[in-house]
Amino acid sequence: MPYTAQDHINSFLISYPGCSASLALKWLNEVDEEILAAVPLRRSYDDLALTAGVSEYDLDEAILRIWGVQLYTDAVNFHKLEATDVDWLDLEFPNWRTAGTGTIAKWYETASMTSGQIGLTPAPSASTLRVSNATAPGAITITTSTPHGLSNGTLVRISQVGGVTAANGLFYAKTVSFPSNQFALFSDAAMTVAVTSPAATYTASTGLIAAPGSPKLVLECSKRTPLLTGTNMPASPALKSLYSDGMAMLWAKLKRPQDYEFRRQVFLDGLGRQSDLKMKRQGRKGVSILAFRQRRRVWR
Repeated sequence: MPYTAQDHINSFLISYPGCSASLALKWLNEVDEEILAAVPLRRSYDDLALTAGVSEYDLDEAILRIWGVQLYTDAVNFHKLEATDVDWLDLEFPNWRTAGTGTIAKWYETASMTSGQIGLTPAPSASTLRVSNATAPGAITITTSTPHGLSNGTLVRISQVGGVTAANGLFYAKTVSFPSNQFALFSDAAMTVAVTSPAATYTASTGLIAAPGSPKLVLECSKRTPLLTGTNMPASPALKSLYSDGMAMLWAKLKRPQDYEFRRQVFLDGLGRQSDLKMKRQGRKGVSILAFRQRRRVWR
């Protein structure tokens, strides 16, 4: 059987019977946020639209940590961008802020792990096509917010369309006989099999199109998602202990302030070990855990 948040709460309440179940769930969510910001668990993939000439973009407030960034130059071709930071760029390339546009090579963060912006250098030279409508039911026609400039038969990768979800995926665009801001979707290169959708209503969304001349970013990240009592939790003994240590730290902060610093250090030590282990397994750079609720430092 899966190990759930309720199982973890039940175990914690045995050791700390003075704690309520609701408070334990609140603490479990707080500890989960700290762990996700340091250890690549429950990773998500978020698409980000680019605007020509713009180098910095607001992040979803739910994003706790970016682990990697991929740049799609069209529907199928992409490459990973190199992580860097503003201090290194200032030292090595003093004029990087005025370098103009070009092929993006590096990414950096400009604020804390829990909110802020992602920056790109150099700034992109092209913008991402955005979806403004998708028809249903029947054969799907996509409307873009600006003229798309696509050729008949171009491969397109569409994502984040709400409502008419069948429009999300890799398709061929039929542009013949359509206005300059519309195209139909087909599943085959010969464009004989139209992509269809049952009755659905397009909802205002951030639908994006990766195609020639329309690049987009994909962020590999950890995101804040509320844990409910039935949410599945990591079942490994080391991670169970890590969550328990974090909750014990918060208990000490509330009930036994004299024990807080010790409990805090126990949690940070465990957090550092798990971060090192996960990063090494994935061939990533390590991180040093500086302090609770503080930014993680990348080793160079």
